[in-house]
Order: sequence, then structure tokens, then C-alpha cells
Amino acid sequence: MGVTGTRCPDMKAASAMGGRRLCACTPHARPDASGAWTCRGSVSVEMALALPFLLLLPFSIIEWGLISRDAVALGAAARGLSRDLALGKIPGPEEVGVSGIGADHLTITYELSPWDENTRTCGDWGPLPAEGAESGDRIRATLTYEHSVIFGRFCVPAWHLTEDETIILTAKGMTTRE
Repeated sequence: MGVTGTRCPDMKAASAMGGRRLCACTPHARPDASGAWTCRGSVSVEMALALPFLLLLPFSIIEWGLISRDAVALGAAARGLSRDLALGKIPGPEEVGVSGIGADHLTITYELSPWDENTRTCGDWGPLPAEGAESGDRIRATLTYEHSVIFGRFCVPAWHLTEDETIILTAKGMTTRE
């Protein structure tokens, strides 16, 4: 039934429990047939439980770094577009260069809020007409990009993902036509 002699690594910490002596330093350890205390298999089980979380951390950091890079590039491009719009130039989608972002997943929207000289206020936002804006009008460039997630739903919270595992990044740049 019980083990009369114990080979626990910490003899002073060994305690009597239910007529059997168990090792207090490793409560899951049991004596084998020869009376030696072993924890056979427990390390493998612990590693199998911890490994997914240990792998998830670096891949999540890489994914969030890629998303942040694209968000910063979008912001810079939106500011550049609003600057061009303020000068009267309306660039087409092929002229907009965003570093590291493919043009096939990029959507550009130009909006105008016209200046009313009588009320000295700007009106509601609407599409930018082909002839452009007049002096005092507010102009907004909106860039929307679908960032494809590389490492899947495990590295990015699911509430940010679309069905095709992309994250929608949006950047806006606004200025007043001079």
C-alpha cells in the first residue's frame, strides 16, 4: 500500500497524506516500482499546453507590426493627397503611391464640403466634383485598405476581421482649398 521509505529530493518537506508519503516539493510525483520518485511525462504535457501560447506571442507581435506599418503609410499618403487637393491637383488611383501597399486593395474617396460666403460656414460633405474645389472649400481624401492577415485569427482579435480574414484600415486627410 504505502511506501515506507522515501527518496524525495526534499526529505524535510515530505508529508504524510492518507497513509502514503508524498513529496511536497513536487506534489504530482509518485514513486515508481523501484521506489524512486519520478515525474515522468509531466514535462511533455506542460510543454504541450504552453507551446501554443509561446508561439502565439511572437507571431502576434509580427502581425501587429505589419498592420501598424500599413496604417502609418496610409496616414502619410492621405496627408499627401489632401496637400495635392489643396493645390488643385486631383490625382487618380494609379498616381497614388503608398509604400508597401498594393493598389488592388486600396480605395480612394475624395469629398468636398463647400464654403458658403453668405453664412461663412462649410456645408455637408459630398463627392468632389470633376472641376475640383474653389477657394475656402474643405477637401477630404479617404484611403481605405484591406490588409490581409498573414497568421490568421489566432494573432488578431476576431472582431476586427472580415470573413476573408482582412482588416480594414482607413486614413483621412483634410485641408482647405487656398
